[in-house]
Amino acid sequence: MGSDIKYDLSLLQGHYGDNEGDAAMIQDGIDAYKKENKE
Repeated sequence: MGSDIKYDLSLLQGHYGDNEGDAAMIQDGIDAYKKENKE
Protein backbone atom coordinates (compact mmCIF):
# COMPACT_ATOMS: atom_id res chain seq x y z
CA MET A 1 0.00 0.00 0.00
CA GLY A 2 2.70 2.49 0.98
CA SER A 3 4.74 1.93 -2.16
CA ASP A 4 1.66 2.46 -4.34
CA ILE A 5 0.86 5.78 -2.65
CA LYS A 6 4.46 6.97 -3.01
CA TYR A 7 4.37 6.08 -6.72
CA ASP A 8 1.06 7.89 -7.25
CA LEU A 9 2.33 10.96 -5.40
CA SER A 10 5.53 11.01 -7.44
CA LEU A 11 3.41 11.29 -10.59
CA LEU A 12 1.08 13.90 -9.14
CA GLN A 13 3.92 15.99 -7.73
CA GLY A 14 5.10 16.51 -11.30
CA HIS A 15 2.10 18.83 -11.61
CA TYR A 16 1.43 19.89 -8.02
CA GLY A 17 4.81 19.62 -6.30
CA ASP A 18 5.17 23.41 -6.31
CA ASN A 19 2.19 23.74 -3.96
CA GLU A 20 2.60 21.76 -0.75
CA GLY A 21 -1.01 22.41 0.27
CA ASP A 22 -2.35 20.83 -2.92
CA ALA A 23 0.05 17.90 -2.58
CA ALA A 24 -1.22 17.25 0.95
CA MET A 25 -4.83 17.37 -0.23
CA ILE A 26 -4.00 14.95 -3.04
CA GLN A 27 -2.32 12.57 -0.58
CA ASP A 28 -5.40 12.64 1.64
CA GLY A 29 -7.57 11.92 -1.41
CA ILE A 30 -5.42 8.95 -2.40
CA ASP A 31 -5.53 7.55 1.15
CA ALA A 32 -9.33 7.88 1.26
CA TYR A 33 -9.70 6.35 -2.21
CA LYS A 34 -7.62 3.30 -1.32
CA LYS A 35 -9.49 2.82 1.98
CA GLU A 36 -12.86 2.97 0.19
CA ASN A 37 -11.78 0.43 -2.43
CA LYS A 38 -10.55 -2.03 0.20
CA GLU A 39 -14.06 -2.55 1.54
